[in-house]
Amino acid sequence: MGLLRRGSRPERRGTPFSALIVGVGNPGSEYERTRHNVGFEVIDALAALSKTTLKAGRDKCLLAEVHDGALHYLLVKPMTFVNNTGQAVGPLARRFGISEVERVIVVHDELDLPPGSVRVKVGGGLAGHNGLRSITQHLKSQDFVRVRIGVGKPASKERGADHVLGRVPVSERQLLDDAVQRATRGRLRARSRYRREARQRRGVGRQCAASDAGSSCAHSTARHDRGDCRHRHTVAGPGRRPNGIRRRRGAALPRVGNAAV
Repeated sequence: MGLLRRGSRPERRGTPFSALIVGVGNPGSEYERTRHNVGFEVIDALAALSKTTLKAGRDKCLLAEVHDGALHYLLVKPMTFVNNTGQAVGPLARRFGISEVERVIVVHDELDLPPGSVRVKVGGGLAGHNGLRSITQHLKSQDFVRVRIGVGKPASKERGADHVLGRVPVSERQLLDDAVQRATRGRLRARSRYRREARQRRGVGRQCAASDAGSSCAHSTARHDRGDCRHRHTVAGPGRRPNGIRRRRGAALPRVGNAAV
């Protein structure tokens, strides 16, 4: 799978699912294939690839459990409308024992990226996205993984709500379809890479460099703990950001009263 990698996390007793993958979108046929529902499209594509079916769950969502070799994860389409996405995500994370927020992967539309772009980051600002704001409120953290699918900014005279809820022109539709496939079939590797960066940013683990050339140290954590590694180590502490981790800032979305936006 593109969003998860085999062997990235050993399964622990009491937490059988490696991750919660959430697509942001609105329920109802009138919202299908709109820019705001591109997260739903990724979840549908992942479900098809896994040969599974999303079914109504008790936490205001459509849900599928995927068991793919050593990987066990959940695919989720909240049925709460975008503004209330967290009402589904928060209870699901608690019910399935997903206590580490970086194990929540959220796929959403991003105005600040060109149509068809795909970017992944951990944490950061909300860029005015009401769905991300709702998830943050219910998880009490912004440090979940975001898979950002670019939908472009609206024309100067078009409201943001009209842009994300409107039908996508044919010229742009192919770009979004390609982005959905890239997010689905293995280009992102968000599970292993961004979970590690999130842990470093919280001060968990260490980042080290060889004392002679500043190159990355490939020694195992066990070797570090035994004291066998002779490289210089820089430990990320509170308020410090390990080298190579950058946060991307997005332009704010206009605030509107519609729960679908």
